[in-house]
Amino acid sequence: MTGAFLTFLIVVPAGMLCLLPMKNQLRFSLLRTLAGLTVLSVLLSLGAACLAVRFSFKPNNLLFPMVCLLFAAYHLCLTVSLSKSLAVFFSIMALEGILGIFSACFDAYRNPALGADSYTMEYALFHLALSFAAILLFSYPLAHFGSRLIDSLNLDSVWYWTIPFSVLLLGASLFLRPEKYETLHVNRVGEVIPQILSVLLVLWCLIHVIYYVIVMGILNAAKTEEEKRLLEMQEIQFLSQQRYMDESARVRHDFRQNIRTLLELYEAGDIESVGSYLQGWAEELPQNTILQYCPNNVLNALLNYYAGVARSQKTDFQVEIELPDQLRIKDPDLCGMIGNLLENALNACRELDDGWVQLSARALHGSVFYLIATNPYKGRIKENDGRIVSSKKEGSGIGLSSIRSTVEKYGGSASFSYEEQLFTADMQIPL
Repeated sequence: MTGAFLTFLIVVPAGMLCLLPMKNQLRFSLLRTLAGLTVLSVLLSLGAACLAVRFSFKPNNLLFPMVCLLFAAYHLCLTVSLSKSLAVFFSIMALEGILGIFSACFDAYRNPALGADSYTMEYALFHLALSFAAILLFSYPLAHFGSRLIDSLNLDSVWYWTIPFSVLLLGASLFLRPEKYETLHVNRVGEVIPQILSVLLVLWCLIHVIYYVIVMGILNAAKTEEEKRLLEMQEIQFLSQQRYMDESARVRHDFRQNIRTLLELYEAGDIESVGSYLQGWAEELPQNTILQYCPNNVLNALLNYYAGVARSQKTDFQVEIELPDQLRIKDPDLCGMIGNLLENALNACRELDDGWVQLSARALHGSVFYLIATNPYKGRIKENDGRIVSSKKEGSGIGLSSIRSTVEKYGGSASFSYEEQLFTADMQIPL
């Protein structure tokens, strides 16, 4: 009974490993989540041990339903999409599969007359020891680098593509699982299998490192490109402002000559010419197209850029921005969020003759920052698994996902609705 219980108790360290990269995506506190999943794991392990002893079930026949139940509980404790929780879960299962076969090899040397379906204390304790050693070894990489990857990458398709690799590793380790321990004592089988398992373990580590480096490289490149775009918008605003100042300086320089001309026309009694001269002068006066939407220079450049886009496609552009002093959103995140909203809205209005975009941002009651964007649209909104996706053929549909991710990063919530050809984005971020 004790050996069977300890065999199934392996789900406890496996669950801890699964929680490490999700440290910033928990619905409840880490202590509460860990305690709840541990209690559930212990109860399920105790129940599985009783069934194994009573009805002589094989370990894998009971582990599979246990793992399914624990995954459901694990996913309910998280705020991430199913793709992320599945990717992490299968990755840890692949690791535990490799450690489990290592434990079977150890047990084979201790109990050569038994088989892998035996509930021996040696197997259970060795597997638990390896799993807790894995926690010590991988706790920092998973919690630091793994959580950064979980928090930053929001493409479900990319996460789903990691699952086949984990399944392949898990299948390879299970293929090496000896049904009878005596097999490991034939020729050099007992030496070759641990060597293969070592290669699989190194491969598991190596692929995760490569995946992290590639993905973070792409994300950092995208971030750099976004920052470059913001700088270009600021440069455009600066050049436009500089052009206005130069033209204003020219007007101020010619002001004295214009006054003299007007005075001579007035003294000559040619009032009609005075009126015509003033009208022509007024038409030549420089116009400043740079508006001051808010005190934030970076965001102001972004808003002026999209205001120019709206003018070029004859879309009414209405923006009201009141940024609170205690707003803790970083400029790249704030501009990325508002930029995605405006880009989506202006793209939707491009096919409309009377398109308009309304954006309002302000803090209410000194505790919540509200950001609301509204625009009409033509055609139908596409959805995939309950998420709105791009209607453009070349679009990836990651704009709204990026907005939601940014809002959730600061502990807020985002909702997107559409009815009667009107799209509304509503975001709330606590201050």
